[in-house]
Amino acid sequence: MSPYKLLHGSSEPVFSKLLREDLDRRKCACWAANLTEDQLLALFTAIGSIGEDGYELFEMLRRHTPENPYTYAKSLVGFEAVWAASIGAPLSQMQFHERLIPAMKKGMAEFKARQEKRRAAGEIL
Repeated sequence: MSPYKLLHGSSEPVFSKLLREDLDRRKCACWAANLTEDQLLALFTAIGSIGEDGYELFEMLRRHTPENPYTYAKSLVGFEAVWAASIGAPLSQMQFHERLIPAMKKGMAEFKARQEKRRAAGEIL
């Protein structure tokens, strides 16, 4: 139990049934469907704790060369969205997807180029 007094003291899911059903259908959001008030407050606190210092971490992550650039691109955009929210500039769903789609396309192109290079070198079939 949270050390903070819960607003309603309920351990029931916070979101309406309709929103929970919608979240359940979303691959990257299904985990949130049944969040309780306590869990949601903990999540908000975690996001808020990233704050201004999150930009430094974001820049470090951007300079990293990942094994799988496709998966990494998705994660990087996700972290960017969390960081933006933590400094009071949350992205809308449209803004998030405007960043995500090009990042995924670029990441997939890099991944395929690496695979072809490895294939040409005989490292993989």
